[in-house]
Amino acid sequence: MERSPDISGKSPEGEATHLGLGRQIGLITRTIFGSPVGKMLIFLVVAMILVVAATAYGQIRLNSWNRPFYDALSRRDLRDFLYQLGVFFLIAGCVLVLNVAQRWLVETLELKLREGLVLGLLHDWMLPRRAFWLANVGTMGVNPDHISHVRHHRITAAKGLH
Repeated sequence: MERSPDISGKSPEGEATHLGLGRQIGLITRTIFGSPVGKMLIFLVVAMILVVAATAYGQIRLNSWNRPFYDALSRRDLRDFLYQLGVFFLIAGCVLVLNVAQRWLVETLELKLREGLVLGLLHDWMLPRRAFWLANVGTMGVNPDHISHVRHHRITAAKGLH
């Protein structure tokens, strides 16, 4: 049984699906950080900020290293040249390690975000009477898996990914 639109022409399902961006972000944020992985997410975000800052510092050091290196080359000072080459390997090695750490943190953060969202949604979906409420929402609640699958298919087809 479908609900008929109200006087304004909007269906009750439409109101739920057209939340503002701020409310949707707030809902997702509360769901993710309310899950058991919330503290880990905060740790990962702080670690990523620190790694990005350290990488930026390493890039600045690498840029400032250029002058002493070229000075050693222009003077044809082998000892200073080898020293500057060692400095380069140290700076470049640290920046490389930081870039790998940043990539790992990004992947881990994405994984933990998904885990937090799934755990939060499962917790919400397993509340008493949730299946009853979902079934009585209307056409959206009859088969929410199918609706999300159809939307995903449409989005990927529009982007040429399907």
